[in-house]
Amino acid sequence: MMSKPSPFVLNGDARRPVSKDSPARPTAFRSWFDTSGLAALLTTNGKRAWRRGQAACCALLLTACAGTPPALPERCVWLAPRASWCLAPVSAMPRLAVVQRLEAELPERRERFIGQLELTGDALHLAALSPLGQRLFVLHDDGRRLDYRPFAPLAGQFAPGYVLADLQLMHWPFDALAPGLAAAGLRLTQSGGERRLWQGPRLLARVRYSPGPRWPARVEYENLERRYRLTSTTLEVQPLENRP
Repeated sequence: MMSKPSPFVLNGDARRPVSKDSPARPTAFRSWFDTSGLAALLTTNGKRAWRRGQAACCALLLTACAGTPPALPERCVWLAPRASWCLAPVSAMPRLAVVQRLEAELPERRERFIGQLELTGDALHLAALSPLGQRLFVLHDDGRRLDYRPFAPLAGQFAPGYVLADLQLMHWPFDALAPGLAAAGLRLTQSGGERRLWQGPRLLARVRYSPGPRWPARVEYENLERRYRLTSTTLEVQPLENRP
């Protein structure tokens, strides 16, 4: 019997080493994610805050089960035993730049870091930062392949497809997710400010929303299958069309 897959275990097809031949980032992406001004948004304690940012990233990386499920295509993940799902198109989302404060609750610890997300219509750019604004990893999805660049120790062991799976379950439109999830044998429901993911009668994940003008002000994502919780608080939302 196949052991339960984990979002924080290596997926051989999803991990790609950084190389000199990796495609360069668009200029707008580089300027957005190379900034360190987010440090002023949080109360920090120098080097200790940087170490805690690394710990937050690494704690997620190391929360893994003993077994490894069969490898999948690069943009596909295991959401439950015998239920693999391929990510929805990036084009389902509006063109936005979003900054979020993220809190990860694992069985034995709680950590905080910053997420910077840029949606350009045909691609997604995501960076995870320590509270001081130091980059932990950068992830690019152009709808065909994932380009993942780690900067923190052990971040090279991360399977980036699972980060995007959580992000999409939290934020992508219901109609963009439901058909693909149904094809995987899963069921997505949404009522009021709550979204739920099911495999038969078993609840796999739950998402609760506090509304915002362009982007939810607060999202609570609980993965019951993997036993972790993510809470995101929106700090800034900016339409890309109006960015200088």
